[in-house]
Amino acid sequence: MIWVTHDLKQASRISTTTWFMGNGKLEQHVSESFFAKSAEDLAKRFIRPLEGASFI
Repeated sequence: MIWVTHDLKQASRISTTTWFMGNGKLEQHVSESFFAKSAEDLAKRFIRPLEGASFI
């Protein structure tokens, strides 16, 4: 299933794979590592509101 959302908390709970698009590039990540320690600066800024949140 493909699900497009900006609800990051819900996405972090139910997804196994996360696709992030920034600056015209589409990047694939394992959801747990994407939300816990994303390496891309743009992705870090996008998920910053979730800092300190716990993930399943």
